[in-house]
Formats: sequence, structure tokens, C-alpha cells
Amino acid sequence: MVDEIVRSFLCYVYPLLPILRLDTFLSALEGKPGHTISPLLFQAVLLAGAVFVDFSGFRHAGYQQCKDVQRTLFGRAKALYDMEVEVNPVTVVQSLLLMTYWHSRLNDFQGRVHWLRIAISLATEAGLHNSNLRYEDPAENDFRRRLWSCCIIRSSLVCIGERRQALVPQAVLCFHDPNLLKWDDTSLSRALEYYSVAHLRQQLELFGTLFFQEVELCREIQHVLHTLYEFSGVRVSEPGIPIMTLIPKTEAMGSLVISLDERLRMWHGQALQLGLFERRHNPFGSLVSLHSAVLEMLYYTSLSTVHRPMMLRQWQTDTATEALRRFSSSTLRSSACRITDIARDLEVNHEISLLPPVGTAMFIAASLQHLQDSMSTNLDECRSGSLYLGQVLRIFRLLTERYNHVNTAIEYIARVQNGNGEQFDHYLEWEERVSPTGRWETHRVNALLR
Repeated sequence: MVDEIVRSFLCYVYPLLPILRLDTFLSALEGKPGHTISPLLFQAVLLAGAVFVDFSGFRHAGYQQCKDVQRTLFGRAKALYDMEVEVNPVTVVQSLLLMTYWHSRLNDFQGRVHWLRIAISLATEAGLHNSNLRYEDPAENDFRRRLWSCCIIRSSLVCIGERRQALVPQAVLCFHDPNLLKWDDTSLSRALEYYSVAHLRQQLELFGTLFFQEVELCREIQHVLHTLYEFSGVRVSEPGIPIMTLIPKTEAMGSLVISLDERLRMWHGQALQLGLFERRHNPFGSLVSLHSAVLEMLYYTSLSTVHRPMMLRQWQTDTATEALRRFSSSTLRSSACRITDIARDLEVNHEISLLPPVGTAMFIAASLQHLQDSMSTNLDECRSGSLYLGQVLRIFRLLTERYNHVNTAIEYIARVQNGNGEQFDHYLEWEERVSPTGRWETHRVNALLR
């Protein structure tokens, strides 16, 4: 069972999150003298890997669903963290980043953002962001750069999915020269051979390219969150605890939206030139295609995040603003359709169960655009939205045994469709905006940035 989980980690987590000193980790697993594994890090690796393992293989151990296994492994990792069995801050950073793969429920105030915030704080204290800190061993320098990039990746993915404050300060976001970042394909090649997936070695170069492009996209996401969003929304968690969240700035300038849109489209153009999204003609197999699909979904989610603030400016009726607002509305709709098309392709290829937690968050955001369209007075938008929403709900049902937060999305959509008191106003946010006097506005919001 452990071998299957580690194999899953190597295939579905490590290629786009090279968070381990892989040679050292493998040597310890092989029982080589002088090599050990941190118990905390080992449990965290198992937790992240278990997200992508078929739960039916665990039924003999008393587990009914994949999320039951995840819950158990998260509990073990959390217990080890609370006991402070690990004293190396770098190892703790690795472990906490992997613990963000556990997504218990929406609005969990001690959930992924909690662990991520601690990880980023420890990473900066350990100087992972500081390129001026050099070690005699070049491999150690390479590892620290990769680990800091992993911090940026997890921060971007979690924050854009949960509408939370960008945790990596702008001052240290680009501290490392991106050209110094290196991809260690030798260690991964050895690992894949050890776990009997050596046929994936021909994909190693593409994995590296995907990783580098993901880092660049995540830097852009951090910039978008810092530029267009403010930390002045309130979301109520399940225990009734208010959580501060990001919402678009009402004063967001159209020129900023255009500039950020151009930067993202430039990134996308480069990715197309590299052939990263040519999945139908990919000769390297489904694993690269899966990671490519998630990365493309992230791009369209980022593009939507750039344009959503323009939907708050409907009181401005000048020609330029109205033209940009129509462009933003079209971009939101086309991005949601593209995200759903990608998810549908994964379903057809029987890979939808391998969609990572952040992928479901992006899919949920797209589904709520479809929900909005399905309620439109425009007949074409209504038909398209209803069609896509039906596809979304079908895919959601395939993910309910794996992810708790998918059930929340299904319930929300049902309440809106049934008209059970849920307000769905297309220019508002899901959270309540905090007024300057500290009072909350009374309107409810849609879940478009969920």
C-alpha cells in the first residue's frame, strides 16, 4: 500500500511540485545505511500521494472512500507536527506544503491557508527566498531554489482557489533569478525506475518545462492578487467564525486589467509555442497530458481573476469602460467554458478522478459562471449555461467520494436553482464587503471566485 501511494506521489505530485531531495528520500526508503526519513515528512508525502490513489484498494483496511484515507494520514501528520518531532525548519516547510493537499471543507479557518501561512513564514525565516545565501554544495542551492518556488506555487494555487490573501510578500516574490532554477531529472528518472514506471522517463524534459512555466504563471497570479484585490471581505465559516477574504477592488482601473490580461496572454502564447497544450497529439502519454490540463485550467482561472473586478463597475457608463466590461464578461464566459471542456476531456479519458484539489476549486469557479449564464435573460447564454452546468454536475458527482468541498458546490447550485432564498446577483461577490464603518453590507454574493 505504501509503495502504491509513493508511486502516485511521484507521478501526480512531484513533477509540478519537486519538493523533495529525491535521492536522499529514495535512499532512505531503500534502507541504505546512513539515510533516514523524517516521520513528519514521510506522512506528509503519503497524504499528498493518497489524494490520487483509487480508494477501492483500501477497503480491506476498513476505509470506504479515498477521503477517509486522506483524513487518517492528515491526522497522523498533524499529530507529528503538534508534537514537534521535527526540528529542521526546512523539513517542516516541506511537510506543511504537502499538508495543504488535505482539503477538509470549505471555509475551514484552520485549513490549508493556516498551514500555508506557517510554511511561508518558516521559509522566509530560513532564508529560502534569499538568493544571496549560498552553500558550498551546488545541489543544496538548487534544492532551496526549487523549494522556494514550491512555496510560490502552493501559495498561488491555494489563494486563488480559496480567495485568500497572497501570502508571499511582493518584496520577496522575485528575489531569485528564474534563470537559476534547475530541474533535477536524474533523480526523478531513478525514482520512476525504482517504482516500475520507467516508461515515464521520456516525459522528464516536458515535466521540467511544465514546472518552469507553472512557476512563472504563479508569479503572475501573485501579482494579480496583490494588484486587483483587497483584503476586505468576510466569509462565515461552518462554526460561524468570520474569515477575512479577498474581494476585487471597486476602484480597479481598466488600464491595470488590460495590462495584466496582456501579461497572462503573453505567458499563454509562450506555452503554446512550447507545445504544452497540444494534448491530442501528445506522443508522451496521459501523465503529461494530465498535468498540462491542470496548468491550462489554472491559466483560464487566472484570466478570469483579472477580469472579474470589471463586473463591479456597472455604474460607470462611459464608452471605454462599457467596452472593456463587455470584453471582461466575454472573457469570463469563454474561460469558464474552456475549463469545463478540459474537465470533460479528462472525464472521457477516465482521468477526472486524478484532478487535484486545486483543480476542483478552479472547476467550481467555472461552474458558477455557467450557473449565472443559465439564469440569464439572453436565450443563447441561458442555453449554453444550462448545457455546461449539466456537464459540470455530472462530473461533480464523480468527485464526491474524493473531495468534501464538491458536495458544498452541488448543494449551493441546487439551492440557487430551486430558489430557496439564495440570492444570485452577478455583479456582487460571494463574501460580504466590510464597510468603512465596520458594518457588513446586507447583500449575499455568488461564488464566482470560489
